[in-house]
Amino acid sequence: FVNGVLKTGFTGMLIRYQESKTTQFLDIQQCYNTCDINARFAGGLVGSFAGNMNGEVNIKNCYNTGDIIAEYAGGLVGSIAGNINGEVNIKNCYNTGDIIAEYAGGLVGSFAGNVGKVIVTSCYNMGNINAKYAGGLVGSHSATSGTLTILNVYNTGDISGNHSGGLVGYQAGYLNGNFSIENAYSTGNVSNGGNSIVGSVSNDCRSSDISGVY
Repeated sequence: FVNGVLKTGFTGMLIRYQESKTTQFLDIQQCYNTCDINARFAGGLVGSFAGNMNGEVNIKNCYNTGDIIAEYAGGLVGSIAGNINGEVNIKNCYNTGDIIAEYAGGLVGSFAGNVGKVIVTSCYNMGNINAKYAGGLVGSHSATSGTLTILNVYNTGDISGNHSGGLVGYQAGYLNGNFSIENAYSTGNVSNGGNSIVGSVSNDCRSSDISGVY
């Protein structure tokens, strides 16, 4: 863990910036950040991932309590923009830090590129999020993915942005499978015309299943 204030272009407590190289897997468990961060790409754990991944990305039992100011910012990961053949699993994680950015989420600021599957389970956000694309958990998902699944999650932070949602700010990626949210809630204020659960969903989403949410 790190405690203090960091200012740089790419900032993550474990990984600042990963690009070009092919990695077999990424496994981050039981890590946390209490540091305030000011950078272009900033996450409590990973600033930006823009490489190739043959296996899975697992982030489990991690948290962030630091405040973050960036262009792409997430309590855990600022931006995932690479090609990931396996799944991205985020489980038992939370954020309580306030985040201000262009793309901001309590867990991940932005998903782009190509991702096999994204699964977020048993996570929560209590921080306030202010961004153009703002979500309690995910700011923007514009990746080409198999599925995007969010289970057993909640948000209590206030969310503000042009595309703002209590859980997901903007779903604009092409999904070969389903976009689903189950057993979730958001009690924070969502402003600027946003929605308590999902701010905006594009026509590239093949099907959606949102149940047991409020």
